[in-house]
Amino acid sequence: MKGGSENEKNIDTFWDYSFEFDKCLDRKCQACNRRMDTLKKMVTGQIAGVFLILVTLMACLIIFWRILVLKPLLVVSNIARKLSDLDLTVTIKTLRRDEVGKMLSAINEMLLEFRKTIKEVKSKGEQLAVTSGQMTENISTIASASEEISVNVRNVSDTTEQMSQNVNTVAGAIGEMSSSINEVGRHRLPK
Repeated sequence: MKGGSENEKNIDTFWDYSFEFDKCLDRKCQACNRRMDTLKKMVTGQIAGVFLILVTLMACLIIFWRILVLKPLLVVSNIARKLSDLDLTVTIKTLRRDEVGKMLSAINEMLLEFRKTIKEVKSKGEQLAVTSGQMTENISTIASASEEISVNVRNVSDTTEQMSQNVNTVAGAIGEMSSSINEVGRHRLPK
């Protein structure tokens, strides 16, 4: 019976390792999910911040123009209307060399930078989407591998249990044979 308790100890140890592996795998999956959530929040915050800064800047410029420059107000108003619709195709052409012309040129440069920023944000968003897709695939692969490992662990457990039963059966048979040999030996011995 000493061998039986040792087998049970081995099976218990095996299950303990299997349980620890499952816990470790769960922690890794949770860490991946937290990292992905953090990246999503960072990108969303950056996009909102850039958008808020640009909208605030545009509002300040429009107020400044209304106060100081009345003549090109219609041009600036039309540009602002297009920008509020996020029409980035707006281009400003001016021949003026005064402050208004400089301001319109500056707006044009700002639009160019704004277009570049939007392209960069879009590119980063696409990269995030690709990375997110890859992480989702990796998590799916890990989950699939975990299921496969779990099935293999169950198979090993079933095989171990069957081997234990077989050992017990053989031990019982050996015991019976030993008893039979002893019995035959007692009958054969001269009295």
